[in-house]
Amino acid sequence: MITMYDKSSICAIIVTFNIGKDLFKCFDSVKDQVNEVVIVDNGSNQETTVILNEMEKNEKVKVIYNGVNLGIAFALNQGVKYAINKGYDWVLTLDHDSKVTPGMIDKMLSAYNKLSNNEKNSTFIIVPRHVEERFYRNIDINDQLKPAFVITEITSGSLVKTDAYRQVGFYDEKLFIDYVDHEFCLRLKKYKKKILYVPTAILLHNLGTVQVGNFLNKKVTYTNHSYLRRYYITRNRIYVWTKYLTIAPRWVIKDIVGFLKEIIKIVLYENDKKRKFKMIFKGITDSVKGNFGKINMEG
Repeated sequence: MITMYDKSSICAIIVTFNIGKDLFKCFDSVKDQVNEVVIVDNGSNQETTVILNEMEKNEKVKVIYNGVNLGIAFALNQGVKYAINKGYDWVLTLDHDSKVTPGMIDKMLSAYNKLSNNEKNSTFIIVPRHVEERFYRNIDINDQLKPAFVITEITSGSLVKTDAYRQVGFYDEKLFIDYVDHEFCLRLKKYKKKILYVPTAILLHNLGTVQVGNFLNKKVTYTNHSYLRRYYITRNRIYVWTKYLTIAPRWVIKDIVGFLKEIIKIVLYENDKKRKFKMIFKGITDSVKGNFGKINMEG
């Protein structure tokens, strides 16, 4: 595929933890759009290690092995620091089960290059449109859709200037997982940096645990996250609310409303309610007390 940008300036970063063969599809989708793919593994099982050993045979792949799960933020920072040391200008962060569509990065950088010099200087992340893979063939990819600036976006598919980390710091490792992306985006906003959303650039993903319920004959979606994820989500979102309320009040209020809706959905639809509410409460108290990092389930 012919690209209109210098792909030698871009390094992709994928964090893995006990994943399957979707990683091959992710790699195949991005390999021709970047110069190198760095995979940071957080202490995965033998099945995943076999997959990584196979992928490591490709000259475009660099694998960094962590013996234990050090968290998404720590692993992302390892990949970013590798990219900075190698002189890359951009990093593309991806989930292992995401797929980069043909021309995605080209479209993202094309939209970026159409900005004024002042806007380019203040834009530090470019993000694509996220589409669930099963709906991809049915969506209307309208080339007339205009790019827009957004407040936050998820990690997967984000094309980030390496200079962003030099200016505002790396991902917040004490969060471990969840809200790592939102915290970084809001920190950029604090420093007057921007995030450009490009709707014609498509990243395919799977919704994973999302399930469907019914309320008054209306379809309701819910995540059914594990009780452990509920802990991290609650703890970290409260930290983010407190830290960035004055920076992005509308975003914080919207997320608080989202949290209350999630509570209702847990009550109405989800299983393991008792443990989930116990861990939500623990997440609240730990956030208030300043207890972060990986939770010690033995304590």
